[in-house]
Amino acid sequence: MHPDAHSTPSAHSGLVGAIMRGLQASLPRPPVYQEIMLSLAPPVAPEEDGDVPDPGADAAPTAQPDAPAAPATPLMPRPQRSAAAGDTVGLHDGAGPLRHVSTTDLLDLARRLAESGAGPEQLLRELTALGLPIGPLDPATAGVVSVTGNSPKGWNEDTALGFVSHHPLLGPSGPVLMVFDGLGGMKDGRLASKFAALAMALELHRTPDTLTTDLSVHLAAAFERVNRRFRAASKLLYGRVDPGALRSTAIVLLTEPGHFVLGHQGDGQALLRCADGSLLPLLQPHTSAASNRVSRSLGPQPDGEAEVRRHLRQPGDLVALTSDGFEPVPVDQMMTVLHHYGCSMPMQTVAAGLTDECCQQRDGQGTITFDNMSLAVLLTPAVSGDAP
Repeated sequence: MHPDAHSTPSAHSGLVGAIMRGLQASLPRPPVYQEIMLSLAPPVAPEEDGDVPDPGADAAPTAQPDAPAAPATPLMPRPQRSAAAGDTVGLHDGAGPLRHVSTTDLLDLARRLAESGAGPEQLLRELTALGLPIGPLDPATAGVVSVTGNSPKGWNEDTALGFVSHHPLLGPSGPVLMVFDGLGGMKDGRLASKFAALAMALELHRTPDTLTTDLSVHLAAAFERVNRRFRAASKLLYGRVDPGALRSTAIVLLTEPGHFVLGHQGDGQALLRCADGSLLPLLQPHTSAASNRVSRSLGPQPDGEAEVRRHLRQPGDLVALTSDGFEPVPVDQMMTVLHHYGCSMPMQTVAAGLTDECCQQRDGQGTITFDNMSLAVLLTPAVSGDAP
């Protein structure tokens, strides 16, 4: 796709546009909504290969055709046998191990999801088919969106995912949100983000190696195991551990009463709009100051550990995770728009509408962003406790 071309509107755009226009008459619109497109930062065309690690690799991304529409049914049936030892993970639903999922099967599923251009809903269906005890987020308070946008490649190297879980450690806590961005300067960027999302969801449901009930410890251990999955996947794909291929950034948010638990490797944004209107960044991107390139990421060869922190959570708080495609959008105005409309209409609708509008907008210098765009947002209800 040419950098100046508009992205193809999603199925949400017409409906959301009509709803947004209707709000002009029915709701007091915050001035920032009308100003948000006028104050967008000037576009900066990315390097041809998009995100690249630091130091950059000289491998070119694998050329792939435009992605067709995602199928309506699960792509892979549940395997009937366990895989070999050392290549499996035991899942847990509170009553005992559910089954084993091999890295070989996971990589095959990730490849098919990447080639089909699968979105968050399709990933959720596939993970449910694998036996994970998870379900969809409440669209009234949460939204998860990932679009190709104006990327000149014509496909999506981002992956976004959200769910609620019945896992004994995750279930009592609340929603789980994730955003991944495959490093496009390396081989198999879009495969990497899908593999990362599937592997992280699986590893979060693994029977804990210890008797920990600390979500921070549990999340850090999941990041370590996902990196090991990447190492095994690299051997399967390339016959060796290739540090210059199959890498992805990651932002993962777990929730518990009174706190958010956030882990990340790489860039992107995690933003908190507190109930009092103040705005706080929840992460410092892992990028090199000299080159502005990603300095940490999930991949076959470690380049740094995940950073995991706990943040105070209060009723009325709004948290959003974004890929770096949202960087041209002013964060204060974006969060104000999400909060204003998310308090009066379904958050999934608001997130989809805002993402569509941002990736289609132009200013005096052309399209505002040339990258894929992913957004995962959660509004903590103004009364204590999460929506079911």
